[in-house]
Amino acid sequence: MAEARIMASISHPLIVGFEGIAQDERYLYMVLEYVQGGDLFGYHRTLGKFDYKITQLYGGMVVLALEYLHSKDIVFR
Repeated sequence: MAEARIMASISHPLIVGFEGIAQDERYLYMVLEYVQGGDLFGYHRTLGKFDYKITQLYGGMVVLALEYLHSKDIVFR
């Protein structure tokens, strides 16, 4: 529940959006925004080694997302 509260407080274009939660007798489900294309790890596995410009782009995006989380006193593991 704490993670759901944190996710609900986040609104940033580089972080997957939180839509809500659902629960059944056994599980709690977190419903996230659908983002087509996969994750960075999968993209890297498909392309192989990134060139310098792509590395700069994705590195900058990761830094911006982490900077936003840290500005809200959220530490990403």
